[in-house]
Amino acid sequence: MTSKSWRKTLSRWGIFLIEIIIPKGVYKELRQEGKEFPLEEWIKVKELKDRDLFKALRLSLDYGEGAAIAFYLENGMDFLLPDDKEARSGGMK
Repeated sequence: MTSKSWRKTLSRWGIFLIEIIIPKGVYKELRQEGKEFPLEEWIKVKELKDRDLFKALRLSLDYGEGAAIAFYLENGMDFLLPDDKEARSGGMK
């Protein structure tokens, strides 16, 4: 999807974003996989601070999902949009 089509899709859901913040580990994982970044101009990359929480989450989740959930919890983020079923169910517990 292009950046324009992503914005249109998100706006249909009533989501109007200013920026997307992701942990550095998620960014590296996406780059290694060669994933497209249709919203790259909105993405801000930050370091994960709570390594212990991340390590605990890694016991049951993949690297990126563990990093995303730990980052979400330590920063009191408004939304977490995981692309992995296990992360969605794990994040609800």
